[in-house]
Amino acid sequence: MKIKGFNMSFEDIDSFIQHKKKVRRAHEKEVSLDYPELRKWDMNLLSYFKPFYAPLCDMCCLCTYGRCDLSTNKKGSCGINLEKQQARTILMMSCIGASAHAAHARDLVDMLMEEDPEGNSDMTVQLIWFHP
Repeated sequence: MKIKGFNMSFEDIDSFIQHKKKVRRAHEKEVSLDYPELRKWDMNLLSYFKPFYAPLCDMCCLCTYGRCDLSTNKKGSCGINLEKQQARTILMMSCIGASAHAAHARDLVDMLMEEDPEGNSDMTVQLIWFHP
């Protein structure tokens, strides 16, 4: 491509993209699955910072005993307090989010299997081995 005062070729663009990919791979963070080490880190953080509970609601509406008012250190009919209710709500939201991600991943795999049942296309390889 030639524009007055500007000179660039497709090879320049391709080499720039390849360089960026190498730099990105060199700086990718590694995820540690060393659970005892993660637990130590969590406990270290908890020793400095007390958890802050910011409930969305101070009512419990999840059981068959009916609505329970958990405000001002009250307990519900089943004995749950506001901290435990908040933990239960967060766990429930995390499970919902994880299931949504799993469903999206399953849709992606199904789409790739329809497009390329052998799994040899460039797109399949990029999605499996390269995370942008």
